[in-house]
Order: sequence, then C-alpha cells, then structure tokens
Amino acid sequence: MSKWFEKVKNVFAELSLTSIILVILGSALMSIVTNTFIAVNSLGEGGVTGVNLILFYTLNIPLYISNLVINGFLIVIGYQFLDRRTMIYTILSIISYSSFLKYIPTFDILVTEKLLLPLIVGVLNGIAIGTVILAGGTTAGTDIVARIINKYFGFNTGSALLVLDFFVVLPFFFITGFELTIMTLISIYISGKVIDYILYGLNPRKSVIIISKKSDEIAKEISSSIERGITIIEGKGYYTQQTKEILYVIVSRQQLRRVTKIVNLIDSKAFFISSNVQSVIGEGFTYRLNEELQKESGLSLTDTKKETHQIVS
Repeated sequence: MSKWFEKVKNVFAELSLTSIILVILGSALMSIVTNTFIAVNSLGEGGVTGVNLILFYTLNIPLYISNLVINGFLIVIGYQFLDRRTMIYTILSIISYSSFLKYIPTFDILVTEKLLLPLIVGVLNGIAIGTVILAGGTTAGTDIVARIINKYFGFNTGSALLVLDFFVVLPFFFITGFELTIMTLISIYISGKVIDYILYGLNPRKSVIIISKKSDEIAKEISSSIERGITIIEGKGYYTQQTKEILYVIVSRQQLRRVTKIVNLIDSKAFFISSNVQSVIGEGFTYRLNEELQKESGLSLTDTKKETHQIVS
C-alpha cells in the first residue's frame, strides 16, 4: 500500500499547478464555445466534438455524456501513445470539459451576422485547444486514433488526422445543410491557425539573408541600430567562384523595414532575402511558457526524455 501511495505521490509531484489551471481554463472556454455558439447555431466540428454533435443533433444524446464515453474509451485503448504527465492532463481535460458542458449555462449571445460565427468559433476554439496543448495536455479524441493508425497501418499522423476530420465533418452536409457545414470548415481552418500561433509564437519573426560586398559595414549598422545578433556565413558564388560573407539575422516585422533601409542606403545592389519565421526560441526572442512549466514540474532532462513519445511523420 505504501509503495502504491509513493508511486501516486511521485506522479502528482511532477505535475505543474500552472498546467492544471490552464487545462481547466481551456476546457471551460471550449465548453462555452460548444454550448453558446456551436450547438445553438447547428454548426459542426471535427474530431470527437464533431461526433458528439452528430449524436446530439440526430439522437439528442447530451454532449457531456457522449464526450465522456467516447474519449474515455479512446484513452483506454490509446493510453500507450501518451506519456504519463500528458495522460493525466488529458484525463483532466476530458473530465473538465464534460463537466463544464453540463454545468456551465448557455449564454444568450445573438449573432445576427452569420458570417461572424465561424470567425468567433474558430478563434475561441483555437485559443481553448491551444491553451490545453500548451499546458502539456491534449483533448484526446482523433489525435489518439491518428497515432494508432500511424503505428499499425503506417499512415502519416497529420494525414490520418485530416482524413478522420473529413469523415467526421461529411455527415453534417446531410444533418445541418451545405451552408452551415461550409461555416464549420471555415471555423476548423481558423481554429488550426490560432492553435499554431499559440503553440509556435504569437509574434512571427522575419529571417533576413543579405549578400553584399559591404557586409561588414551593414552588419555594424544593423547591430548598433536595432541591437540584433548577426550570424556571418562563409559562402562562394558558383559562377564567379568568389568567396562571400552572407549575413543572417532574425528580426521582428517592425524591424524589417529599418533593416531594409539600412541595406539600401549602404549598398543598393545588395542581394536581400526576407522570409517568415513562425517561431524563434532563444535569448531575446519568444517567451516559452512550456519552459516555465518544465521548471515548475521539477523534472530533469533525462526524465523528460523518458516521457517523450515519438510521432512518426
């Protein structure tokens, strides 16, 4: 008995209070979106939430019951695909979401412009799901099914998720109609984009490559003007076979204009490339919440590696 108690104690010692709060808040927001905007307006969804809505629209089965049963079943058959901490946060998410679906009332919010519905649902759902995932959990559902398909049938996990969502959304064309299903697809797309921004950075950066005969002068001016680190890469032109210094720097969108002006003023013939960078991790850049959660949980790097599951893509 004491060994079992010690094991349970060790598991909960690894959990983060911040993560627990975020999972609960994310689940609460998901339930509000589902009850107040999706179910009331006969919209659909992907994943298990979509299946829940199909059962609700056709058989009048309460959303909280179907969510608890279906996700509970998926957790049982797919527990081996989640590490220990993720499993606990996921179970917390399922229980919280089902409870909030039942006990949080539907708010009387009238959206007269129907085209706003997919935007509202997509943004709020993206924030909710992204918060749960950022905290270290998952919303279970088709994510687990996709991993099972990947393991036993060899399909790419991302492709499997896409196909699963397609088969979930397809019945809505016959249940809620063409127009509402198109709105559902739009909201799913927006939700995915919002989740990406939450997980990989709310402030996308720009990577800049500069090739110039005056690279040293440009580098000094950029360094002093916007205080950004610059990497110098040694390169060689194929046609001329001449060695060149290539400047590589990451800047914000606001700083990109200043960098462009600096380059144009110093060397108007410089070769200049800028491209989007979704996430930058490192000193002076994106704040990473998961690093704080990692510190709070008290796990070492070795322990974290043991927990990490690999998704074959």
